[in-house]
Amino acid sequence: MEKCMLVATMLMLLGAARLIQNRRDKLKGTIKLVFQPAEEGYAGASYMLEEGALDGFQAMFGLHVWPFMPVGTISSKPGPIMAGSSRFTVLTVAFVDGGQAGNVIPESVRFAGTFRFMTLEGYSYLKQRIKEEYMSYSATVDFMEEMRPYPPTINDSTIYDHNQRVGEILFGNTFPSFDGCRGLGVLLATAFFFIGTQNKTISSSVKGLHSLYFTIDEEVLPIGAALHAAFAISYLDTHFKSRVTQ
Repeated sequence: MEKCMLVATMLMLLGAARLIQNRRDKLKGTIKLVFQPAEEGYAGASYMLEEGALDGFQAMFGLHVWPFMPVGTISSKPGPIMAGSSRFTVLTVAFVDGGQAGNVIPESVRFAGTFRFMTLEGYSYLKQRIKEEYMSYSATVDFMEEMRPYPPTINDSTIYDHNQRVGEILFGNTFPSFDGCRGLGVLLATAFFFIGTQNKTISSSVKGLHSLYFTIDEEVLPIGAALHAAFAISYLDTHFKSRVTQ
């Protein structure tokens, strides 16, 4: 279930905290562990930025579980990796055939949806097209901007290349990614990865992240913790060496 997914993700970062703490005397810089609130629906990342949670930092590594890949595999790609998302509602006068009397016309009908985009230009275009389409039927469109739209998550190529090298050392391979929406697009230079949790010897039926029956193989927890720690520590080591040689 959703809570299981979130708990697994948090446990990996807490595990990374212990690994990093054990090496604190050898760190070449500062590592900050961030738990993102309200990542689905309320744009928690934008509030984190506004409140200074990431001030002074150069890079961020994000990790999320993915049940459709085997344990011990990771998935990502450079550039746009997850679509941005926004919401809208439409209020219009209409006839509804929903089991009521055929001669009853309701005062109004309200429905809502989401639309996704890979660029900010795409966001502006889709928003305008939705508005034009529904207003042509005398409908009122509310884009619910108080909910804050999610911009696309775009992996910084330099950060991605670093993480890919680390991932290949740990796992030996990476896999293609998918189109989702997570809210990290508003953060600083970012590389976002997915880590497989699937083990068909435990459960032959793979359930999605938001399924009531979602489960994980707990063997992924130390793997994810090691990945977090390795990403951060090796990034500091690499950039420390580059500063020394300049």
